[in-house]
Amino acid sequence: MTAIAPRWRSLAGFVRAFLATSGRARGWTAIAAVAGGALLEGFGLVLLLPILSVVFGEAAAGGRIGAALESIDLHGASQQLWFLLLVFAGVIVLRALVLYRRDTLLAELQGAFALAQRRRVIAALADAQWTSLARLEHARITDLLGSEIMRVGNATVMLVQIAAALAMLAVQAALAFSVAPALAAMVTGLSLLVAFPLHRATARSHAAGQGLHRASFALSHSVIGLLGGLKAAMAQGLQRRFVAGFEHVQQGLYDEQIAFVRLQARSRMIVSLAIALTGAAAIGLGVSLLSATPAVLVTMIVIFSRLAGPLLTIERALPTLAFNLPAFEAIGETTAKLTPRALVSAPTAANWGDIALHAVSFRHREIQSLTDADLRIADGETLGIAGPSGGGKTTLVDLIAGLLEPDAGNITIAGHALDAGTTAALRSGIAYAPQEPFLLHDTVRSNLSWSEQVDEPLLWDVLERMGAAQLVRQLPQGLDTSVGERGALLSGGERQRIVLARCLLRAPRLLILDEATSSLDLASEALILQAFRALSPRPTILLVSHRAESLTLCDRIVRVEGGRVFA
Repeated sequence: MTAIAPRWRSLAGFVRAFLATSGRARGWTAIAAVAGGALLEGFGLVLLLPILSVVFGEAAAGGRIGAALESIDLHGASQQLWFLLLVFAGVIVLRALVLYRRDTLLAELQGAFALAQRRRVIAALADAQWTSLARLEHARITDLLGSEIMRVGNATVMLVQIAAALAMLAVQAALAFSVAPALAAMVTGLSLLVAFPLHRATARSHAAGQGLHRASFALSHSVIGLLGGLKAAMAQGLQRRFVAGFEHVQQGLYDEQIAFVRLQARSRMIVSLAIALTGAAAIGLGVSLLSATPAVLVTMIVIFSRLAGPLLTIERALPTLAFNLPAFEAIGETTAKLTPRALVSAPTAANWGDIALHAVSFRHREIQSLTDADLRIADGETLGIAGPSGGGKTTLVDLIAGLLEPDAGNITIAGHALDAGTTAALRSGIAYAPQEPFLLHDTVRSNLSWSEQVDEPLLWDVLERMGAAQLVRQLPQGLDTSVGERGALLSGGERQRIVLARCLLRAPRLLILDEATSSLDLASEALILQAFRALSPRPTILLVSHRAESLTLCDRIVRVEGGRVFA
């Protein structure tokens, strides 16, 4: 019971999310289309009994249908047959139109749901606290937005197919009971034998889907590791080790997929045999025990044959839904780990001035990164931050930038406490150049403006002041040249210049350079700092560097070591 409940809770959450995404109007339209298609097929099957009665020469159509036909002066068998055939053809055409609308609408809902789940992940990432993001593995996000979203889409397809199949089963079962209640009850009892193997297959499919999720994540992790370390591996002749590791992970993914295919094939074989045996038993018992007439028997055979389709659809779709459900669960688990930033309904006004830290402490993963830090930075000052790796330099600047929140103490800017409201107001005045220069897989223009509309002369101006204009002019398409993935088509120094030009374009009030000039020579670094200092108003600059020569360009130097700040 403990293993079953979480799975069904997950399925219920999946259905609720799908219905919420669909919207009330479109959701009810889809339900009406599904029900309408099933009812029209059922009505077509209802017409078979009087048609077959006439064809077999038993009599003219009887019952309510016969009475209705006689009321419109259709008394003879021939007249009734032609009229019934015309109605039957009309029902089939109408059903085809309804099914067309049903299928297109459901396809739209399926696609919209997959897009909504992708937006859900991206929105959670964009709104998360930096501490949550820092703990998140990039491979997990890559896997979620790629293969796992595709599996969610596949699960949605299966859910829709199950809903349509259940509607058809309900209508056709009702028809069977109206035509031959005893025979229908007998078939229903025999059909329950299918439920047990289907339940077992669904449980095993969910477990197999969890295994596939783990294998898929391992593959994404392996690919990222391969791309990140291949250059060093090639230089040392160790690339075959990467390939061997990748092949091992890939084989695991393949094994999980094949295991599910075998499970599904075995389940389909069992259910197909059960349906065939049930149908054969029903026909035999109907003839030998219930003395069904030929018209009733043929009608029941048609109904049973139509029942086989939805049953096989459910047999295929339910385990496949269970197999893909862990992808939806993974999205929920990942977004739950991303702690959202505090919401700010009305950011306070941006007030810039001196920055002060008062007994600030911060722990990262149970390690004390900063302890009782006291520091005052004058407005417009260029502060050099030195210290060994892991000493707390990046933690210090991240706290000042509002990316992290102190565990103890407080930070003020212009005398105002740095909280959610003031941080939101100050964002537009902050420019941050991290240790690893970040560039989009896009053009130079897009990397400078980040999709905002910026006049081209201004772009060339910031490139000129960062010493990158000549570089960009030599590129094949100038500003519209792609820099490659993460700027791979540029050198380290060229990437840093583009990032610094982007910072200059923001005309920041607070500029954070975390080893952002490490690939530049001292003369270039001095010119770049001079360009930033020439801005009006002059920004406060925090320069993190291991180079003593770079630190001499600063107004003042503090040292951060062992989580403590030494002025």
